[in-house]
Amino acid sequence: PHVSDFFSFSGIDVELDLRLVFRPELFETLYIPSPAASREFSIHPYRLHEMARVVERLRQRRPSFTPPSRVYFSRQGLPVSTRYILNEDDVVKVHESFGFTAVKPHALDMAEEMLFCSNMDVVSCLHCSAINNAMFSSNVTTGIILYDDYVNYRDPVMMHIVSPIIKNVYALKDVVKPAYDFNANFFWYTTACEIDIDVLRTQASFLLKEKPSRLHSVAFLCDDT
Repeated sequence: PHVSDFFSFSGIDVELDLRLVFRPELFETLYIPSPAASREFSIHPYRLHEMARVVERLRQRRPSFTPPSRVYFSRQGLPVSTRYILNEDDVVKVHESFGFTAVKPHALDMAEEMLFCSNMDVVSCLHCSAINNAMFSSNVTTGIILYDDYVNYRDPVMMHIVSPIIKNVYALKDVVKPAYDFNANFFWYTTACEIDIDVLRTQASFLLKEKPSRLHSVAFLCDDT
């Protein structure tokens, strides 16, 4: 349903204007617009402009709704077959201590997702495609990626993908730890991981240039300074 909603928000009739392909198909000739294969950006500037118009229309429908400026994309509630964080509750609390709102994109419909993301200034998430939601906000200046460098990434791929839409993107290394050791070999998209809370708090504090609030206690002690 998100595919249809996405295009309908842009004024494109899925039934009349598009042919959606959901399974492998053989094409005799396939033309790809050059922007879609560009190394300079993964999301065309024209599309960003169009998204801004769509988001503004949605916000006009919900004038009383105030979207958060700092968003952490939580994976809580996703099936265990996907990459999930064992200590997600503590990760959420750390982000909340820095003024983030935890958002679960998978639990929202398309309009809700776009609204929640429409005023983001700082966005944080595990190294995954959720950070692409930055395209719904024209205010994003900082992206924080919890980078699981123990899997088969050569570098934080998502940093390159979203760099055209986020001014500053940072990958926090040594934060994500694998939950299981398969004979010292870790595989692409390991099913579970843990976040080193102390490292996350320290690195987030350095990047944001502020100390966490005491309002959200987690599994570590705050000092008196």
